[in-house]
Amino acid sequence: MNKQLPNRRDFNGLCVGLGSSLSSVSTMIVALSDASARAATPRVKFQDGTIVPALGQGSANLAQGSYAEGAEEEALRTVDVTP
Repeated sequence: MNKQLPNRRDFNGLCVGLGSSLSSVSTMIVALSDASARAATPRVKFQDGTIVPALGQGSANLAQGSYAEGAEEEALRTVDVTP
């Protein structure tokens, strides 16, 4: 168990290598998070050219008997999509 510690020059080289690799990794993480944020928001283009974020109707639980059928239909007709 005779481990020798690195000398000052070797230690400096290791620190420089680690520091430069961390800065490039952080740059890649920022670039990937920006790209995924843009891709994660689906968009819809209307006939007049307006582009807005796509909003789900929340229709997964429709027709399950929780609400009256007329109330569910009215809720879908009156969805407010103004930004």
